[in-house]
Amino acid sequence: INDSLKNGNKLITAIVGSSIARNISVKNIETETDEVRLRFKSGSDCADALAWLMTNEGQTFMHNVNQLIFIIGTNDIHRVGADETVRRISQTVESVRYLYPGVNIIPGPRKRHR
Repeated sequence: INDSLKNGNKLITAIVGSSIARNISVKNIETETDEVRLRFKSGSDCADALAWLMTNEGQTFMHNVNQLIFIIGTNDIHRVGADETVRRISQTVESVRYLYPGVNIIPGPRKRHR
């Protein structure tokens, strides 16, 4: 990531998630050196996020992205419970790592071990 900044390029962060992400104010996060791209869809789950990232629109959105923040899992939890949601998030992250190998992925929410 630091190498891209040395070349004068912006650090590009993509945020993909369900409607919870709608409250993110991109203009309050972006700076001269940081670009933020936001995409959210009401009711979307892990499978929806992955399917969209595989489309032409998703690939264009991800062009030159350095890091991806997922805000996913909330709708999955309501539909299939916590354990299956953790499995779905893991599967989504692994699939995106394969699709976009140079992108740092930040998943959420995470299961806490006691």
